Amino acid sequence: MYKLFFDKLHSNYYHKFVNISKTFYRKNYLKIFTKEYIMKLLNDEYDFTRKKLNKKFDKKLNSSHECIKLLLDSIKNEEIKI
Repeated sequence: MYKLFFDKLHSNYYHKFVNISKTFYRKNYLKIFTKEYIMKLLNDEYDFTRKKLNKKFDKKLNSSHECIKLLLDSIKNEEIKI
């Protein structure tokens, strides 16, 4: 399921973050993926296109689960500001 999320993120990141937010919220894993936060991700400062995801994450990844973990760790460590 995580792989599907991030595959779709690469092609349609708005739709993908909406799906991730619903899933994490439903499972109580993460409640910060609000509509307002998703909109911040969509502005130029937080451009999560495949190219930028590759630059920041892909070299460290063994799985899509790790990609989600790295993204969440970046948010927690305030590398990505909310």
